[in-house]
Amino acid sequence: MNSPAIADSWARIDAWLAQHAPLSHAQLRSPASPSDIEAAEQALGVTFHPDLTASLRCHDGVELEDGAPELAYYGPPSSLKQIIESTRFLREVGADLALDDDAPGEGDEEREYEELNAYWRDEWLLITLGIGWQSSDGLFLSCRPGHNFGRVGRYFDEDSPSFTEWPSLRHALADYAEALEQGRRFDNRIPLAVDGVLTWGD
Repeated sequence: MNSPAIADSWARIDAWLAQHAPLSHAQLRSPASPSDIEAAEQALGVTFHPDLTASLRCHDGVELEDGAPELAYYGPPSSLKQIIESTRFLREVGADLALDDDAPGEGDEEREYEELNAYWRDEWLLITLGIGWQSSDGLFLSCRPGHNFGRVGRYFDEDSPSFTEWPSLRHALADYAEALEQGRRFDNRIPLAVDGVLTWGD
């Protein structure tokens, strides 16, 4: 399944926000530098998937201020600082709730179950801050080497983690750009521009 490059999707998102929701557009942060991304990888002991690196090189998340652009219920994109803080916090919580790994299976379903059979995995990175802009929910990106490397999942602290329909961050951002441009549903909500701010309607 082909999908536009990360930079192309971000260019479309930028253009729509600048025209229709300039106050939200103003909350997008500048690109993260390669050295900052490398430092974050070292701090977490994880190699970022190229999609995440490419996205951060477009925008280092958003400023968590009124009007910040969100991915509907999934919340605003996380900055490097927020990724580090959220990941460290969730690792600590997950360590107290660790499950024994099952032996990896050979089929796609078995490999998916094996990875999701945990409260939180060290190689997962919380890339959005969900409702309330907290680490209690949002989208995560699997940077775990193997079959699921780069897959996008949904984390919610009151439910089991799951993978979304998007096989990669590249696909998620392409759908987000199309939802803005076409006014179609994203995460089952419709994007609206109200007084220069991106909002979401049911």
